[in-house]
Amino acid sequence: MAVRGSFLAGAPFTGPVILIGELALSVNASGDGVINGHLAGSENGTILTFAEEPVTGSYSVDANCKGTLTITPKGESVLNFSFVIVDCGKELLAVETDADTVVNGTLVKRN
Repeated sequence: MAVRGSFLAGAPFTGPVILIGELALSVNASGDGVINGHLAGSENGTILTFAEEPVTGSYSVDANCKGTLTITPKGESVLNFSFVIVDCGKELLAVETDADTVVNGTLVKRN
C-alpha cells in the first residue's frame, strides 16, 4: 500500500502525508472482509507516532468491483477509503473519504 496527499485544516494532522505499508485482505468464516497489517508514515516530514504499529480494518466489494475499506492504526482514528479494483484484480485504486483530506493511493497484490 502506498498513499499520499494532504490533510487540511480540521484533520487530525495538517500538511502533506505519505503512508506505506503491507496489508493482508482476507475473508473470515462469516464472509466479512478483514484487513491486518502494518503502516509507516510521515506527515509534513515528521514520522507519525503509529509507524510500524499493527493496523486492523474491514472492507467490502460490490459486484461492479467498487468498494470501501477502513483501516485503524493502533491508537489512532479510523481512515476510510473508497476504491475500485483494476488490472484484473491486481490493484486497488483508493481515495480517502474522510473530511479535510485529499489523499489517494494504490494497493498492489503481491504474488
